[in-house]
Amino acid sequence: MFATEFGRVRAASAYFFFCPGLVYGIFTARLPALKAQTGATEAETGLILLCIGAASLLTLLSSGRLLRRFGSRPIVLTATIVMPVSLIFAGFATAPWMLGGCCALLGLAMGVCDVAMNVIGMTIERRHHRPVMSSLHGAYSVGGVVGAVSGSIFAGLSLGPEVNAIVMLAIYFIFRRPARRALPGPSGEHHGGLSGDGAPNQGSSGRVRPAARSGMPAFVLLCGAMAACAFASEGAVAEWGGLLMSSEKGAPEHLAALVYAVFCTVTAVIRASGDAIRSTFGNYPLLIGGSILAAVGMVLVLEVSNPFVVLAGFAVMGLGLGPIVPVLFSLAGNCPDIDVVRVSTMISILGYAGLLVAPPFLGFVSEHFSIAVALRTVVVMCVGIFAGSLALRLLSRRP
Repeated sequence: MFATEFGRVRAASAYFFFCPGLVYGIFTARLPALKAQTGATEAETGLILLCIGAASLLTLLSSGRLLRRFGSRPIVLTATIVMPVSLIFAGFATAPWMLGGCCALLGLAMGVCDVAMNVIGMTIERRHHRPVMSSLHGAYSVGGVVGAVSGSIFAGLSLGPEVNAIVMLAIYFIFRRPARRALPGPSGEHHGGLSGDGAPNQGSSGRVRPAARSGMPAFVLLCGAMAACAFASEGAVAEWGGLLMSSEKGAPEHLAALVYAVFCTVTAVIRASGDAIRSTFGNYPLLIGGSILAAVGMVLVLEVSNPFVVLAGFAVMGLGLGPIVPVLFSLAGNCPDIDVVRVSTMISILGYAGLLVAPPFLGFVSEHFSIAVALRTVVVMCVGIFAGSLALRLLSRRP
């Protein structure tokens, strides 16, 4: 089925992108049950979710050194064991502090894994001169769909989060050995950026130029700031969308659990075809159009009361947000004279900074006003992505 080296490498990488999506999908789908199981308040739930972002940021800050010492492959292999284990422990939590501890362990693994996986994706693009980032991020979204749908099914069967996690993760690990063998190694992770046509930057000798050691370009920093808005928006949907459905829209738990499934299904579809769409329409129309669609979808979610129409709004959000993060990673990864470890680390740090700030802020606003009021900030972040897209296009045209 995967006769070429490129096909085998892409399939193996997609398998490991699938893992954090699966874990996160199960966690967000069963968050209402975990909240009730531990007796956490809205504000405490925000702090619990903060543990994921704070722990992720902690490992992100040292991820560059870890990647240079150990390489992306060993880190991905280790993190994709720690994440499932922490999720299973979370299913047995009976107090908010216990759930927070499990979320911290989950965040530690997710942070460094995020950087390492994107390094692998950027390295594949450079080595094979073919776009893969959208399809790999699509695998993450597929994992989210599978995890969220399983959460809805297990909730409908009145089975606890721990049973949900154990069964789904046992199935996932069946395919780990062949994927592990095909996962690419670290070769080429520290080369310079790509030229405009996708080829490695070269000097007069024909060799790949080493990455410059100057400061991070404004283009990469802006990509990171936009990624922060996109990460925070996706996190708001995943972590608060189900709670909005169950507490303010009057939906039952099994229907509320479908929020992330619907969002990720549309996201997975658009990302699976994202590489082809990018080749046809270009990066900036995707960023601009996607931010507009995401804002429209969030307004629909907030302004209607019918749960099924709300789900449709989340689907529109997935359609808009889906291509944004992969495009940002790819654009930043093509920035000349910056190695992919630095780029992936910077984008991930800024992206997770969005996840770090959003949960406690949304929890605080939800506690004193409502979840719907808190989620209005997502519309603001989508407008920020729109403005950033216009700025990126201007920066890309500079000589």
